Amino acid sequence: MSNALLGCSFRLSILVLLTTLIPNHIALASSPPLDSLSVKQEIATRGVGKGVKITETDGTVVTGKIVAVEDEEFQVAPKGGAPAVAIPFSQVKGIHNAGLSKGAKVGIVLAVVGAAVAITAAVLVHSFHNSFPKTIPI
Repeated sequence: MSNALLGCSFRLSILVLLTTLIPNHIALASSPPLDSLSVKQEIATRGVGKGVKITETDGTVVTGKIVAVEDEEFQVAPKGGAPAVAIPFSQVKGIHNAGLSKGAKVGIVLAVVGAAVAITAAVLVHSFHNSFPKTIPI
């Protein structure tokens, strides 16, 4: 009986999780293109030498460091020593940090802490279980 109840609550929790995540993913998938002025300000705020991930209007993604900012375009040097790519401000659809997002970093930290707690609990349960004699002397 308890296994059936556990399976039902697991299914319910998956259903709740999916209904909360799917609309958010759909809303983020259709972001409008940015205007040139706001892109220019964002690039200028980040500054030369900072890592950036640029999504262009044609779907191309360029990841690297900003090496130059001009009037109508900026240049990004991809990793690996490739030559810098000139990107017009009008062709930018999205600007992101080049590294992991804050949510991903928090998730990694929580996973490591959870694993440490689980391992510690397993060791404590094992040592507690083995601290008692296997047979009872008469």
